[in-house]
Amino acid sequence: MKNYLPVAILLALLIAIFFLLKGSGQGSKTQSDRLSVPVEVGPFNVYVNATGELKAKNSEKIRGPRQLRNIGIWQVTISDIVPEGTLVKEGEYVATLDRTEIETRMRDIQSEIDKVQTQLDQTKIDTAIELRSIRDQLVNLEFSMRDKQLELEQSIYEPRSTQQRAEIELAKAKRDFEQLKKKYELSKTKAQAQVSEILASLRQLQNRMQQFQEAHADFTIKAPKDG
Repeated sequence: MKNYLPVAILLALLIAIFFLLKGSGQGSKTQSDRLSVPVEVGPFNVYVNATGELKAKNSEKIRGPRQLRNIGIWQVTISDIVPEGTLVKEGEYVATLDRTEIETRMRDIQSEIDKVQTQLDQTKIDTAIELRSIRDQLVNLEFSMRDKQLELEQSIYEPRSTQQRAEIELAKAKRDFEQLKKKYELSKTKAQAQVSEILASLRQLQNRMQQFQEAHADFTIKAPKDG
């Protein structure tokens, strides 16, 4: 009996191993059946996801206003644009750039233009008043010289001292007239220089404004060609 015991134990182990292996094989077969699919004829699509930038095969660069650098604006944003995929013809609307900064700058320049224009007008008025006053004085001195000349001529029969006094008065009147005449010319030249300087500043501002106006018009972007 003892001789059959090891044989029985070994036989039991073999039977257990057999059933374990059989069960494992059936499980693998069932899993394989679940993963299999029927083969069909048709298109085979492959999709690839990748980071990067897509570029059209044919494209057209649309540049912003050429005057931006000249007027000191280095960056603008797009405030409106046609929907993606829209077909446009040459010259048709594409987009609008944000005009906030350029319009603020234009208002500042216009304010400077108004200020300089006011200064110019006031300078012209002041100059006209000053020169008219000097001209009036010149007219009065001219009449005074004629009176002194007449007094001198009438003093021919007067004592020498009276004649000398008349000569001195006439010479003084002539001197005052010449001095005032020179003052008039200097004042006129000075006024012309002031007006010219103000006009130069005004023209510079007006040219600056024209640059801004031209750039402002280009903030509406149009298609350079069909597309």
